Amino acid sequence: MLTLDAAATDILDRLGDIDESIWTRAEISLYVKDGYSLYTRQTKCLFDRWVIENVPPTANWQTDLEKYFALQNPGWGVTDQPFHITGNDRNYGTGGVGGTYRGPSGITNPGQTELAVELGDVPTSVFGGILPDGTVEVLRVVYDDRELTGMTSMQMRQLDVNYETRAGEPQYFLWDKDGINFLRLVPGATGEAVYPTVDGSWGTQTETDDTTITPETTATGGYGILVYVDGDFPTHGPWGSPTRRHPSSANTEVDIIREGRDLDSNPFEIPPAFAKYPMYWAMSEALRREGPGQDLKLAEHYAERYTMGVAHMHKKTNQLAPEEHHRFRPPNSTTTFGIGDPVLPSAYPRAF
Repeated sequence: MLTLDAAATDILDRLGDIDESIWTRAEISLYVKDGYSLYTRQTKCLFDRWVIENVPPTANWQTDLEKYFALQNPGWGVTDQPFHITGNDRNYGTGGVGGTYRGPSGITNPGQTELAVELGDVPTSVFGGILPDGTVEVLRVVYDDRELTGMTSMQMRQLDVNYETRAGEPQYFLWDKDGINFLRLVPGATGEAVYPTVDGSWGTQTETDDTTITPETTATGGYGILVYVDGDFPTHGPWGSPTRRHPSSANTEVDIIREGRDLDSNPFEIPPAFAKYPMYWAMSEALRREGPGQDLKLAEHYAERYTMGVAHMHKKTNQLAPEEHHRFRPPNSTTTFGIGDPVLPSAYPRAF
């Protein structure tokens, strides 16, 4: 797999500056990362799946400084999200879920979930969640294996002025109001997804009581870790070992298009044949920079090659998803439906 350092070396060699007398490796690496981010955004070639856990919200830090110090101490449990309010009745002006203030959250660790449900007065509804950084587009949202309808906040307010405080069975989702990458469920889910009990606090998953798992899903010889599970989507890439499996029952799954992962710690995720195009963009930016080595004509040449690469990726994804693969009925059938023929979402199997 192509790495950032290997790409920077290749570019410096192509530019005839392997000794870094004109461009530094750090500068070239920055151009490569920018080109990679731009390329994956424009081509929408990376598909992923994210789960918003439908369990009572847990939070135990409020400021970035608190989170920083907690992470410096091994064994300190730090939740993914901060919290600033403990009840739905708190009003902080323009804050609220996804805004300046986060919450509500009434428990500080997952072990208090059952206690929160028993007390009844601790908020357990899940009104949504934050999608990962680099999310480009939301393709499909499914709750309890049922697809939700996408709405804008304006449409939702016309339908129900109190939609922000409703809790129950989610029917809609919004992605345009509550802060960057926050996806809101309407009504808010009731926090009732059932996750398996974890035995231990360290390491990776080694076994499961799931009866659908086949012998091939575990390491041979009776030892080792769980490797893969048939039917589970490899979120965040095809490598590594499962550490947390999300039930589909009473849970929210979000299909997204995302940017490539940070090249400082990950290789290129796009095929090697396409990795050269972000490199062309980086070479164009290097040659366009004022100062020694500037060559605007050659910079424009590489910019055009990058643009050709974007078109090439679009063509390839279209070839992988011919029209007949999106139709439930046979291609030659004349049967039609009143609302048109049913089709699969555009990401199946268009993106890879």
